[in-house]
Amino acid sequence: MRRVLCAGCFAVVLVVGGQARADWTTRCGRGRVATVGDLSWEVLTVCGDPDHQDRRVVQRAIAQRWPGRAAEVALVSVTVERWIYDDGPDRLVRVLTFEDGRLVRIETRGFGRR
Repeated sequence: MRRVLCAGCFAVVLVVGGQARADWTTRCGRGRVATVGDLSWEVLTVCGDPDHQDRRVVQRAIAQRWPGRAAEVALVSVTVERWIYDDGPDRLVRVLTFEDGRLVRIETRGFGRR
């Protein structure tokens, strides 16, 4: 009974671990990989031009706290880009989000349409 329980726990760890890792990397052409933290020019080199791209600038409030002083709030501008890769109806669409030129999120959506 104990062996079955341990084997079941190991299987859950493998499944959950595999899903979590997919959010940190994406495989592009010829086995090359883009990873969260990469710069936009590195992803462009590995994955090529996206099928769609949008860019916007957002304002974010950053709180700075110092001992013995009131918190100071500063507004900073962050450039957010979304690159969409659609590799056709037999592959999932990938959405890559960059903030100030650095890859911060990788999402997969439904199957492509090209």
